[in-house]
Amino acid sequence: MYTDIQRHDVTQEEYFEMEGISNSDVSLFYKSPRLYKAKAEGLWSNTQSQPMLMGSAFDTLLLEPNEFERRFFVMPSGVSEPTTEMQRRLVDAICMGMDAHERFAYAEYKRPEPKTWNKLQPWADAITEKGSRDAISWRDYQDLVSMLESVTDLPAASRAINESEAQVVFTATHKDTGLRVKGMLDLLGPNYVCDIKTTGEEVYRFPSKIYRYDYDRQMGHYCALAGLECGRFIAVERNNLNEADCFELSHERLEGGMKKMDRALRDMKLSKEGGFNFRAHFYTGGWNIL
Repeated sequence: MYTDIQRHDVTQEEYFEMEGISNSDVSLFYKSPRLYKAKAEGLWSNTQSQPMLMGSAFDTLLLEPNEFERRFFVMPSGVSEPTTEMQRRLVDAICMGMDAHERFAYAEYKRPEPKTWNKLQPWADAITEKGSRDAISWRDYQDLVSMLESVTDLPAASRAINESEAQVVFTATHKDTGLRVKGMLDLLGPNYVCDIKTTGEEVYRFPSKIYRYDYDRQMGHYCALAGLECGRFIAVERNNLNEADCFELSHERLEGGMKKMDRALRDMKLSKEGGFNFRAHFYTGGWNIL
């Protein structure tokens, strides 16, 4: 499926700046070709949801623990956070260094409320210390620690982590379309690829999510880049009991995932030739066959 496969020693930030179509790009394309085009042209960026933030934080804590404090800031425990728009504006005013009168005027309070100011000052101090890092609540951080313990206590998962290389980056060219692709593999083992997934549902439900969210396509893409025929997942609950489990795709399922990625890149090529104005099936027949 791929040719000119190259491995790169780059940071996560450098990976995101690299040219190439990722599995996330394919998901965005299928959501909306025009939205994908806007992202490629720098006119749109994806907003990070809370589940995405927790997934990114957990990946970092597990695979790159030395990078966690540089990327994330854990908000202190017991600090009152703003609950209304006026309070959020008051925190912004405090962080901008306004004096007492200016703060309440900016937040559109009818009169100064010193008690509110004093209550929110510790939160404003934490926001200032956070800087450009992503904020993790104290409670969410406790979940991350519990998730980490669940994964590292699981023998199969612990063995995979210990014997694998983390955050391995590949680029390649799709044979049939000439499109450049890229992928960052969570774990590259001796003869398998392993991806870390966090889930908001009980972990026993994870297999159904593999096909609902096209994780099989993602794994097919990663295995094709690595030249391997074994794809595995370590899944851990973000809530509930933070339980973890390990899953391996059958050869048939993995091959099916590779075919889905191959089809996706063909679709992207067709849509690209039409300026991403329409979805791919409009160029091959007009109707989306269900």
